[in-house]
Amino acid sequence: MKLRRWSPVIVCVLLAASFFVWMLYGYTSPLALKFAGTYAAGSGCDQITFAVNPSERAFFYADQRNETYIRGEYEASGDHDYLLFYRDSDPQRAIPSQTITCKDTAIYVTINGREVLLEKISDAPIILSDTDRYS
Repeated sequence: MKLRRWSPVIVCVLLAASFFVWMLYGYTSPLALKFAGTYAAGSGCDQITFAVNPSERAFFYADQRNETYIRGEYEASGDHDYLLFYRDSDPQRAIPSQTITCKDTAIYVTINGREVLLEKISDAPIILSDTDRYS
C-alpha cells in the first residue's frame, strides 16, 4: 500500500533523471541556419576553417598545414548570398572575391581555384591563432 503512494514520485524522479542524462549526453543542439559561425573541411592537420564574425562583418580563413591565414570582409547580397571581398586588391589571394550561398549549414567557397564544401561546426566564430596573423 505504501509503495502505491510513492509510485508517482518514483516515476517523476526517474523521468527527471532520464531527461537530465539525455541533456548531458544525448542531446545535440541544432546549428542555427544563419551565416555567422565556423565552417570546416577536412580533419586533423588537413582541416581548414572559415570563421564568420558578424560583429566585425569579417571572415577568417585558416589553413594551418599551408600556413595560410586570410582576413576579409563580407556583406549580404541576397537572402542567403554573401559577397566576400577585401579592401586591397591582391590578385594572389587563395580566396578570391566572390559571392557564396549559405545553404542549410554549409557553404561552397572557391579556394585556390577549387570549389570547397565547408560544413558548419559551430554557431560561434572560432578564430585560430592571433588575428594579427591574418592578412
